[in-house]
Amino acid sequence: MKPAKAALGIRVKSGWAVAILIGGSVRSPQLRDSCLINLSDPRDPAMRQPYHAAMGRLETNAQELKRRTQSIRRTTAKSVVALLQRYVDYKIWTAGLVVGSVIDPDSIANPHIRAHALEGRLFRMTLEAAL
Repeated sequence: MKPAKAALGIRVKSGWAVAILIGGSVRSPQLRDSCLINLSDPRDPAMRQPYHAAMGRLETNAQELKRRTQSIRRTTAKSVVALLQRYVDYKIWTAGLVVGSVIDPDSIANPHIRAHALEGRLFRMTLEAAL
């Protein structure tokens, strides 16, 4: 018996995402599964906002940013592998990411708001690369 075709949809948040698996047909789509996936280490809540320093300021320490982004890449890669293993009985033919704003963070003057934009871009691009 060949695996059922399915599509994967992922809503990206800061440090985590929601994944849904849709099967059925175009005329009659059916939710097959949904789950949360970690994009950052859940044991370290600060990793959900890696571009934030204390008191809502923008993190500027290059060493710290490198450590955080490497951790996020590792966690995201592991989570994507686990997600695809979860759906091994399906033939996933496409995947789509639902994201927030895709504004260029460098165009934002306010450092705190820029931190949020940098985080959005980091999690989106890291997940896209892992898929």
